[in-house]
Amino acid sequence: MNLKLLEDEIEIDESFLFREKKSKAYRRRHKPRSQWLFGMKKRGSLDFVVVPVQKRDEITLNSLILKHMKISSTIYSGFI
Repeated sequence: MNLKLLEDEIEIDESFLFREKKSKAYRRRHKPRSQWLFGMKKRGSLDFVVVPVQKRDEITLNSLILKHMKISSTIYSGFI
C-alpha cells in the first residue's frame, strides 16, 4: 500500500460499519461483526484515506492524522 500524504484543507470523520445477517438455520450461527472506520479527505479533490480502527481514543486518531497528513494542513471535523 502506498502511503499518501494529504495536505491543505482536510476533512475528517468516523463511521460505524456493521452488518446484520438473520438466519434460522441452526448450523449457520452468525456473530454480528462491526468495524469503526476513520476517514480523511482533501477538500475539492478525490484524494482520501480510510482506515479501520479498533480503538477511537485520542492516541490512535492522532497517530493516524500525523501519519497521513502534512503538519501545515487545516483540519475540518464534525466532532464536538
